[in-house]
Amino acid sequence: MQTQTLQIQIPESLSLKVDSLLQKVETLEQSLSLQKTPAAEPNYIPRLKLAERLQISIGTLHNWTSKGILKAHQIGGKIYYKLDDVNAAMVELK
Repeated sequence: MQTQTLQIQIPESLSLKVDSLLQKVETLEQSLSLQKTPAAEPNYIPRLKLAERLQISIGTLHNWTSKGILKAHQIGGKIYYKLDDVNAAMVELK
């Protein structure tokens, strides 16, 4: 099988537009890759760290869980809370 090379002449204005589009695509790719980086916070947080973060006692956290304000998750003897659930439980003061 033979290969042949084909040369095409492209007007300079079209070439400039293609270059501009390629630069925009590269910028978008970089922007999207920055957005995909994982958050510094884990999705689940241990009970003690959550109490420290909210500046409340473990007892208060237990009461909120008992009242259904927050939902706890357990693996073995460890209790965790979803950060999304904690953020959703926050109510805006008027």
